[in-house]
Amino acid sequence: FVLIFMFYIIDRVFLINFTMTHYLYLVFVGFGGVLFGYLQSEVMYLDKFFHFFSAMMLTSVTYYFSKKMKFRNPLVVSILLSLFVIFAYEFYEYVLDLFFLTSYRGSYNVVDGKIVEVLSGSVDTFLDMVIGGIGVLCYVILRLLKKESKII
Repeated sequence: FVLIFMFYIIDRVFLINFTMTHYLYLVFVGFGGVLFGYLQSEVMYLDKFFHFFSAMMLTSVTYYFSKKMKFRNPLVVSILLSLFVIFAYEFYEYVLDLFFLTSYRGSYNVVDGKIVEVLSGSVDTFLDMVIGGIGVLCYVILRLLKKESKII
């Protein structure tokens, strides 16, 4: 809820007028992160799916924001903003694991009633950033292929 509130404040302060679709993207990312976190031990690599699609959604929001702010090249700005957010999120996971002994980094599965590490924290973080980057790239390709100026 804090994320949605912050998004709403940014929307109002900068007079962006995000669409309902952008708010739905945010809800997907916010609640999806929690839901996929719980389901990750049940479904292998579910978080990779989440990182890919949330990166596409994030890039859509940052592109819309960049256009509304009238940046000279909104697509480049949205790519940089999206990659920064992906990096910042992975850093956030690292800090949580380091200081609070959580297990956000790494992929785990339940085998014979025991939790087994499938991917180490550093490999998981690297893959999350690469897959997020691929999601950003896919949005950019779709954006470039789209002829009309309607926001995805």
